[in-house]
Amino acid sequence: MASSTPFKAWLIWSLSALFYFYEFALQSSPSVMVPELMYDFHVDGTQLGNLSAFYFYAYAAMQIPVGLLLDRFGPRLLLTIACFTCAVGAFGFSQTHSLGYAELARFLMGLGSSFAVVSSLKLASLWFPTQRFALLTGLMVTFGMLGAIGGQTVLAPLIDSLGWRHSMLLLSVIGIVLACLICALVRNGVKFNDHQSNNKPGIYWHGLKKILLSKQAWLMAIYGGLMFAPTVAFGELWGVPYLISLFGVTRHVAAEVLSLIFVGWAIGSPVFGILSGYFNTRLPFMWLAPLGCMVCMSWILFIDHHSIVNVAILLFFFGFFSSAFLAVFSFMKEASPEQSTGTAMGFLNTLNELGPALLQPLFGWLLDRSWSGAMVDGIRSYSSLSYHQSSLALLAVLGMAVLCLVFIRSPSLKSHLS
Repeated sequence: MASSTPFKAWLIWSLSALFYFYEFALQSSPSVMVPELMYDFHVDGTQLGNLSAFYFYAYAAMQIPVGLLLDRFGPRLLLTIACFTCAVGAFGFSQTHSLGYAELARFLMGLGSSFAVVSSLKLASLWFPTQRFALLTGLMVTFGMLGAIGGQTVLAPLIDSLGWRHSMLLLSVIGIVLACLICALVRNGVKFNDHQSNNKPGIYWHGLKKILLSKQAWLMAIYGGLMFAPTVAFGELWGVPYLISLFGVTRHVAAEVLSLIFVGWAIGSPVFGILSGYFNTRLPFMWLAPLGCMVCMSWILFIDHHSIVNVAILLFFFGFFSSAFLAVFSFMKEASPEQSTGTAMGFLNTLNELGPALLQPLFGWLLDRSWSGAMVDGIRSYSSLSYHQSSLALLAVLGMAVLCLVFIRSPSLKSHLS
């Protein structure tokens, strides 16, 4: 399919990856508006973490339904609706002064965004040969990380000039335009139609049942959630105020430094995708991810947190090594029936997003536990020591990911899912 219509295949897949770019900008946007959100909604660290996490509550809850829906109905219509839903959520978030409605808006953004990863992976499986799947997974994540970079380095000065509400309104308009492009240009393809005509009734539920009964599938999904959680909790919410507290820099400078996590992801994702495909192995890269991240984060927390340049370099490598865990998606795809790819990816991504949903408010709760009582401009001010102590949770989560790997078997799960 890819060889006969290469431009069409790349165009269709690129639009799904562009949606992933967009949803990651929405996902990471709270990191550069922490003081404004705490002030406007009168919340503490725990409540702010929970507000941000409403995005992930919807995202995680929808992953298995999304996989089933994509396998049944295809990506085109669902992607269009999903992107429009994100835009509606961004608009609502920009307008509300109520914490409850703000949480609902974040939930809507997460609801729409929940289709991004699985849709892109589904289109990759429909329009490209299997050997390109690892590379396309890496490229997809590169798009997402560029969105996270934009959600910080571009949004930070935009908020300074326009305010956070008008900035979110602009993101809403962008989402509507993207939804129109997806509707006009994305197609499910002949391969999807062939699957539909050959599938037997109940095949999607049968595939889900096999996945849910596989201990190895659960281990891989838990591993994915544990690996992704530190990037989101630190990189998309608490990292910017941590760097401001530690070094006394402006929000814009802190956002630029923190964005190096996502630069590392953007570079590492295709690199490890290519290496994983070239060596035709997944597990060594899955080990490299948590071990490399633990070294980088330990260095920041215990050895050198006095130079912002050194911290910036370490944050880049933290993101670079973290991206190696994406080999788990190829691992799961290779173990699943082709017609159930969406379901398998949805299951894996459920726990992949549940990890951040739990870690963001936990980080905020840890900050509140060590809060000295200081207030600045009507909001809680946390010391660099509080951020440092709370960041130890990141190492604990990465350690649990290593523990999962001890029980994951190589080279595949075929015996469990086929």
